[in-house]
Amino acid sequence: MGADALFQPPPLMLASVIDLDLSFFIQLGLFLLLYVLLSRFFFQPYARILKVRDESTRGMREEAAELEARAAVLEQSTASRLEEARKAGNDERRRIAAEGSRIRAELIANERGRLQAVIDGQVRAIEDKAAAFSAASEPAVADLAATILRQAGWNGEQETR
Repeated sequence: MGADALFQPPPLMLASVIDLDLSFFIQLGLFLLLYVLLSRFFFQPYARILKVRDESTRGMREEAAELEARAAVLEQSTASRLEEARKAGNDERRRIAAEGSRIRAELIANERGRLQAVIDGQVRAIEDKAAAFSAASEPAVADLAATILRQAGWNGEQETR
């Protein structure tokens, strides 16, 4: 057994792989019949269903895209209106705060003026009472001083150092 014996094909390999006899044509006919039947009753209806589904989903996708675009426009509009409302609210808050400060300043000024008038009146009344007391107590003070001097033994002729 030499190297040539290893590389020689077996005798069956020399024969053709496919014998073209009547069974080949019967199998080919059955395959074509099966293809026609499957195509007619399975593949074509399935393809129609896929086409209808694709058309319906395409319409829904287009409608969804339109709705998304409208939602984006509405969202932008709402955001801008909300920003305007915030600005208006802030402006109103500042205006009210300024008005409140002005009213507060007016009230404080009015109360200061009123209280100053009351204080001035009370000071005048106290000064008047003090002057009246001084006038009323002057004779009593002179009399009390004379009594103290008499009791101390001072007669008015002594000098004070």
